[in-house]
Amino acid sequence: MKYLKKSDWESPSVSLAHAERESLRMADIVTSMIDDSLKMFWTDDPDLITEMRRRDDRADLLARELNLYLAQQLDQAPEGMRKQMLRLMYFVTDMEAAADVVDNQLIELAQKKHHMRCNFSDDGWKDLTEISKAVSQIAQMSIACFQTQDKDLAAKVIFHKRNVRRLEQKMRESHVTAWSKVLRSRS
Repeated sequence: MKYLKKSDWESPSVSLAHAERESLRMADIVTSMIDDSLKMFWTDDPDLITEMRRRDDRADLLARELNLYLAQQLDQAPEGMRKQMLRLMYFVTDMEAAADVVDNQLIELAQKKHHMRCNFSDDGWKDLTEISKAVSQIAQMSIACFQTQDKDLAAKVIFHKRNVRRLEQKMRESHVTAWSKVLRSRS
């Protein structure tokens, strides 16, 4: 922990400010994982995998410590500040879940791809790059939204998140159709 100190417990507002700073540090770690996740598919780099797992461990630790820190102060905080603390706890939990997706799903998929010596088609790489950029953009927007509490930005995040889901569905259907054609041509 860089910013969390038990001596700050005397003042809930100072505690909250330090917890927010620590949560933004955690968000930087998680967004770096999201940004670097595509690299894992390009190259079979055990050092990158190790580094990604190390970052996930740091995100897990920060989430646990932040939530514990805030939970210990929740009862003493005034009502308005309690809501802010809960909001921060939800944010931290969401960030930790995003790190877990990279650690528990994307790393395994990248390792499987390399182990099986598979490669993606040009269209597959293009789609993967496009959706990766879109997810990274949503992550950055979400963090900015958290910081500013801007309702218009929140609406944009939701809009872009829905678009990414549609994009994923379209890409999935496109690749299934392409595979169907390949399989039919082989029979």
